[in-house]
Amino acid sequence: MDDLNQIVTPSLSAIILAMEVVILRLLDLLLGLLPRVPRTAWRLAPLHPGRAGWLQALTDTLARHGVDPRRIVVELTETAVMSLLAGTRADLTALRDLGVGIHVDDFGTGFSSISLLRDLPVTGLKLDASFVADLSEDDDAANALSTGLAGLVSGLHLVGIAEGVESEGQHRVLLRQGWSQAQGYLYARPSPQPTHTISTTAG
Repeated sequence: MDDLNQIVTPSLSAIILAMEVVILRLLDLLLGLLPRVPRTAWRLAPLHPGRAGWLQALTDTLARHGVDPRRIVVELTETAVMSLLAGTRADLTALRDLGVGIHVDDFGTGFSSISLLRDLPVTGLKLDASFVADLSEDDDAANALSTGLAGLVSGLHLVGIAEGVESEGQHRVLLRQGWSQAQGYLYARPSPQPTHTISTTAG
């Protein structure tokens, strides 16, 4: 029993951080095998940006594996972005200046002010699928919200991606509203190989 009591179990945060290093290495491999894929998105765990030295560890990993920062997009949920400290925001600014995209995922599901898109080093946002699910050809509340966010994205010169597109009708509405990129089952099903974010202007 004494021996069992001496076993050290890694914390959940340590496991998550270790997994993210592995994921980054896999991204490096995939980008090398598929050079035509322009960018690959990687969601950061909420605890990662708050960890001391995380930026240096990330940039060292990018350099060690020869990953062009411009081919990487890191995604943070809206809730995670809201909780960032001042020092962490400076780190994200430095990361953005290297060429890494900083996208807010699931935008519209939290309680943040839209001013975070102006005040933080954000380069893009992803419209949550719950908004897309309610879109129709009619002029309703869901359409008004997604139209307003599309205008905000354009005005702030951000990348805008609509998530969860499953029908041609949703595609047409998003195109009309000004969304330039989209993801969803309409374009591709989950695959063991990387797939692209689709431009809504194509076709």
